[in-house]
Order: sequence, then C-alpha cells, then structure tokens
Amino acid sequence: MSIPRVEPGDTVWWHPDVIHAVEDKHCGHEASNVIYIGAAPWCEKNARFLRKQADCFLTGRSSPDFAPEDYEVDFKGRARLEHLSDLGKKQLGLVAC
Repeated sequence: MSIPRVEPGDTVWWHPDVIHAVEDKHCGHEASNVIYIGAAPWCEKNARFLRKQADCFLTGRSSPDFAPEDYEVDFKGRARLEHLSDLGKKQLGLVAC
C-alpha cells in the first residue's frame, strides 16, 4: 500500500520490523522518491554525521549518506532554516538543546 500524498510538515511512520519496499516500476509522470528518516541514539559518530547533514540541509544538497544528486540546490520552495520549528532546528543540531 502506498502512502498518500505528503505535504510540508507531514510525517510518515512505519515500524522497522514491518516488511516494506518501493515500487518495482514507476508508472507516474513525476519524480518518485523514497523517504527515509532514520532515528538514531546520540553518540559521537552520529554527532559528526549530524554536522554534515545540517550543512547539506542548509545548502539543499543531498544527504551525505545518499548519492550526490543535489536536486534541491536550486529548487524554489524547498525547506529552509526559517521553515523549521525550534524542535526541528534542535534535531538538526542547528541550535543548542
């Protein structure tokens, strides 16, 4: 079952023990993307990654753990720092907790 259309601010949740996959063939007329939002414990390794991830978000580049396609660098309407809530800024390490 595909998820419904998502809008800015929406979240998509699934349990990691549930089998999931992406479509075998994309039959749509627009780009099809997979959303992956990982949750991880706070540790030095994840803190180092977060600094790289935050920089990519701020500049619109692909996450450092994905292929460097950088689709959003010049995308009009992409999420920017001013669109994040205080919690979102904390989650990206952009403000102190």
